[in-house]
Amino acid sequence: MHFLLIAQLFLRNEPVVGIEYEAQLHKTILPYISASEVSKYSENFRTSFSCVIKTIEPQAAATVDDLRTVVSRVNSFEEEGSIAPWDEESIPEEIISLEPTPGHVAQQCEYSSIGATELILSNGMRVCYKCTDFFDDQVITM
Repeated sequence: MHFLLIAQLFLRNEPVVGIEYEAQLHKTILPYISASEVSKYSENFRTSFSCVIKTIEPQAAATVDDLRTVVSRVNSFEEEGSIAPWDEESIPEEIISLEPTPGHVAQQCEYSSIGATELILSNGMRVCYKCTDFFDDQVITM
C-alpha cells in the first residue's frame, strides 16, 4: 500500500477506496466544482492563515533564514494582491501558435532505464512517450 494512502487512512481517518473508485468519483464530482469555488476555498490557504510551502533549492540544504525569506515574500505578494486568481479564459486552445511542417521519424532512441522512447522527427521536433497502465486522465506524482 502506498504511503499516502496509509497516511490518509490513519492520520486523517479517511477511507481507502481504491484507485478505480477514486478516479470515477473525481470524474463524477469535478464537473460540478467551479473555478470561483476553488478560488474562494483557496483563500483558506494563504500563508497568513496556515499553509505548506514546498521549496526546491539548487543548494544541498536551505537554512531557516532562507525559508523565512520565502514565507515573507509570499506574504508580501498576498498583501499586494500580486498573486492573480486562476483565469480560465487565458487557457489557450492550442499549445503552439504555428503548426510545424509535417515530418517523419528520422531517429528513435530507447531509454530502457525509465521505459521511455524518444522519436526525433525530420522537421527537428522531438516526441517523447512512455507506455503506462494509467487511466486516460490519471496523473501519478512521486
